[in-house]
Amino acid sequence: IDAVPGMEELLTPGQEMEAYRSPDEAREKAAYYLSHPEPRRRIAARGRQKTLQAHTYLRRMQTLLQLTRAS
Repeated sequence: IDAVPGMEELLTPGQEMEAYRSPDEAREKAAYYLSHPEPRRRIAARGRQKTLQAHTYLRRMQTLLQLTRAS
């Protein structure tokens, strides 16, 4: 994932996703994870679990409703 400010509030870098800040960093991380399948699988599994748990349409709508009620 291209590093975007605030992304770490949704998914934890190095635990649930990986991000890069430059093309060189993207290449380095890609090469690392291609040659290290276990860490790659763990991060992918954690990211999938977090996404299915916390980032569904239902959760987004609940958050949106809470925000509109609060204002």
